Amino acid sequence: MINKKIKEDEIPNKLLNNENLNSHINDLENYIRDLKNFLPIALCSIDLESKIIDINTSLLSITGYSNNEIVGNKIDMLFKNEEDFKSIISETKNKGYIKYNETNLVTKDNSEIPIAVTTGSRKDAKDRTIGYFVAIINTSEFKKEEETLKEKITCLEEDEIAMLELMKELHETRGKLKKFNENLEELVKERTAEVEKLLQQKDEFIKQLGHDLKSPLTPLIGLLPILEKHEVDPKLVEILGIFRRNIEYMRNIVLQTLELAKLNAPSTVFDIKDIKLWNEAENCIKDQQTVYHEKGIIIDNKIDENIFVEADQEKLSEVFHKLIINAVKYSPKNSKITLDAFSESDFVTITISDTGFGMTNIQIDHIFDEFYKGDKSRHELFSSGLGLSICKKIVEKHGGKIWAESPGPEKGSTFYFTLKRSKSKNKIKSKKTDSTKTLKIPSNSISDDKIVREYLNKLDSKRSSSK
Repeated sequence: MINKKIKEDEIPNKLLNNENLNSHINDLENYIRDLKNFLPIALCSIDLESKIIDINTSLLSITGYSNNEIVGNKIDMLFKNEEDFKSIISETKNKGYIKYNETNLVTKDNSEIPIAVTTGSRKDAKDRTIGYFVAIINTSEFKKEEETLKEKITCLEEDEIAMLELMKELHETRGKLKKFNENLEELVKERTAEVEKLLQQKDEFIKQLGHDLKSPLTPLIGLLPILEKHEVDPKLVEILGIFRRNIEYMRNIVLQTLELAKLNAPSTVFDIKDIKLWNEAENCIKDQQTVYHEKGIIIDNKIDENIFVEADQEKLSEVFHKLIINAVKYSPKNSKITLDAFSESDFVTITISDTGFGMTNIQIDHIFDEFYKGDKSRHELFSSGLGLSICKKIVEKHGGKIWAESPGPEKGSTFYFTLKRSKSKNKIKSKKTDSTKTLKIPSNSISDDKIVREYLNKLDSKRSSSK
């Protein structure tokens, strides 16, 4: 470098420039101090002996010490474990900069605060280490969040484990359920086959039993009126009348049992055609005139004459007959029975209402059970307990439903049943089934009947000749 002689007139300008430089340096120092105190991170600088040279207000705030209590002392006083900080400084010497070393800081009141320490070497103009910068971050809130997060993670892991266990159990259960369903399906098939077989055997048994009972009853029903006619002893006539009524009751049970068995048979098919509902109801009302006129009962047919249903005429007539007879039986004298019907979608609902004895809820629940009799009819001779069961089978065979309602005893009852509404009045008749066939009576019963009749005719002839 070439040395230049400074002229005397240049000295005042040099002094002026030095004064400006000092001013700028002071401003810079103030700026750095203010910035250091402004930062929320606790900062300090230490010398090579770990003595604290300078601090900011954040460090005072976190430690609780005053400036005089802390500056000039070793920084070790701020750490619970002095070896922690020595290790940090040692590593800083080797690397020049260490970031986020976790340890614990001890405050003036001996409280412990979790912190993260960042350190960096402090160099002079010749790049020699003259001390260290230390930045301390209070990690208390982070630790709390970390603990909370750990708890959540633990819960999630536990939930995940539980879920995996649950999925495993579910998978095992599905396997067991699948196997159970397969076994159940086979079991149901076996049981269904057994039940169908038992039902078939039952129907065959009832049918055979009915035939066996009906065969000897037939000649008795024919002969007893003749015996009553020819008997002159009033006491014997009364006894024969009792016999005749009981045999007719037995025959009625046999016939209805056979009919119920036939309705239960899967092979039974109805002769379905379009029926004018009003006509069928009116015909049944006329057929029962003698029965309800004796009690002074009025039957009002309110069924719309334009309603047509799809039904087997003979079976529909039987349902009307049994329900009307049932209503007459349980209605007081001089009362009224009403028949009505209304359409709902593809079905017609028919109602038969009376103002008679009514029913309890228990009676309503069992009224369509086979052989069930309510208290009012339990001792009636001609009540088999099968009439309403037959109605139920007939209606269900038509694809409809039947039920009864009553407000309670002595408040009347209403019977409802549904049938499919007719879509066309020109339907082709379905093939008739064996339901129209009559039962054959064994020849030996007919022979017995003839023998007895011949005997009675001879007896009658003898009596006539003796007179």
